[in-house]
Amino acid sequence: MTSHPVNSEIAVFQNLAAAQLVEVYENDGLKGKLKEVAAGLDEESNPVIMLVKYRDSSVTYTQSAKLE
Repeated sequence: MTSHPVNSEIAVFQNLAAAQLVEVYENDGLKGKLKEVAAGLDEESNPVIMLVKYRDSSVTYTQSAKLE
């Protein structure tokens, strides 16, 4: 599930399956806070809800890769 802009602070949220995050983490495909979160997961962990916040008042939309 992906959302459109939620409010003035949160741009998007997405539900990420733990098993997929673990797989991408093991293949060194993550960085930043998401990598830190994935380091503590196993395949049986609950899903993770990723919040993407705006940096400032200007918003730049970029294409993101899907976890498969």
